[in-house]
Amino acid sequence: AKLLAEIEKLRPQILAYTAQVAEIDLGFDREFSGLLTPEQREKFLLNKKKMTERDVKKKTDTSLLSDEDINRERDRPLTDIYRQVTVTPPLEWMTKEYTLDAVQQTKARALLALRRNQFIALLDSTAHPTIRLSRLAPLVQRVAGPAK
Repeated sequence: AKLLAEIEKLRPQILAYTAQVAEIDLGFDREFSGLLTPEQREKFLLNKKKMTERDVKKKTDTSLLSDEDINRERDRPLTDIYRQVTVTPPLEWMTKEYTLDAVQQTKARALLALRRNQFIALLDSTAHPTIRLSRLAPLVQRVAGPAK
């Protein structure tokens, strides 16, 4: 019950934070997609579609979350932060996944650095509980309420 109350109290900040993260991601995706050849772009769009389908499935699942699931969703934003602020690991993955050439790698590195700077600015202006609860808030209906 305490967790649900905290999520409800922070919901406006959580929604604002997740909207800003989505905006940063969309900007990156748009610019990155523009670097790709038609074949690479097709694979990129297929990967985005798979991610979207996975997210929809997760958000439409109505089964209750276990304590372990809740803790994982609380910690997931920390993994997301790592993904947003690192440059070399995602660049290595993108290079392998899309067979980026040297010019594309250089441009992708610059885009990743820009995304990092945008995300760090967002982190600096966002309260810690908002970030920690950002992945759990959309799943709130799957958190058991108080026993009746």
